[in-house]
Amino acid sequence: PLAGFLEAQALHHLESEPERSATRLREAAQIRRVTLQDPAGAVSLLQRAREATGSPEILAELVDAMRESGDLEGAAAEVSTALEAHLAAQGEDARDARWVQLVVLRARLQLERNEVDQAVADLESAYPIEPAAVAPDLVQALTRARFAYGEAGDAAAERTVVFRLVDVLDAAGAADQARNALADWVTDHDDDAQALFRLRDVDIAAQNWPGVADACAALIVLLEGTDQVDAALLMADACEASEDADRGRQALEYVFHVQSSATRLLERLRTLYEQTGAFRELAGLLSHEAQSTEDTD
Repeated sequence: PLAGFLEAQALHHLESEPERSATRLREAAQIRRVTLQDPAGAVSLLQRAREATGSPEILAELVDAMRESGDLEGAAAEVSTALEAHLAAQGEDARDARWVQLVVLRARLQLERNEVDQAVADLESAYPIEPAAVAPDLVQALTRARFAYGEAGDAAAERTVVFRLVDVLDAAGAADQARNALADWVTDHDDDAQALFRLRDVDIAAQNWPGVADACAALIVLLEGTDQVDAALLMADACEASEDADRGRQALEYVFHVQSSATRLLERLRTLYEQTGAFRELAGLLSHEAQSTEDTD
């Protein structure tokens, strides 16, 4: 009875007192949604209230009521209509905070409808305007897109999304989440040198020496020449810092076996053997060095 009374009063005075009437319509809609468990019944009331006032708050309540009633398509249409009206009214200045709010709201509805690519596109358009406000929704959408491409077997698209996700997380100050997203990708794609370089640099900045060593170990397999030597030397440094010197020694020896003319490796191994008392290995290294000198002469 109370909802019906509020509706009648509000509709009777809607044209003459739009703000006051809209308030009553919202109260009636709340009763229908919460007390009477009738979100569909609240939709028409909120539509009338929004039409009378253009209130952003009423639009949000309307969208919630439509979602609760299962009309996601209708909710998205309401938001799109509001976006069009905003663009028409604001002209060149339309891409403001209100526009961002509407775009984010539409993107959330698109995600609920499993329209992931559309949601990502909408959020990417809003992100440059208000990065901090949009970032949480963009992260969610990119994460959904990543898993969708992964399930579809589209590695190239998934990789693009992963790198973008890492960028957004980094910019939002979520360094651990960014690192985890990159590490997850590398776990399944340990032949992606660019991703490994980026993961290595992230771990260097964080002084995560075991992580640096792991990235370098994967890079050693992929790289050649000077780049491979650099990776081996850095891995040795990282292993020393993480008190895993034997692993670093194995990396140096492996690359030296491949590139026995690499002077930096020879010098590093000689110092390492001297410091650790590995005299047999040192003798072999010195013999190799002498033989190389004779061959050069």
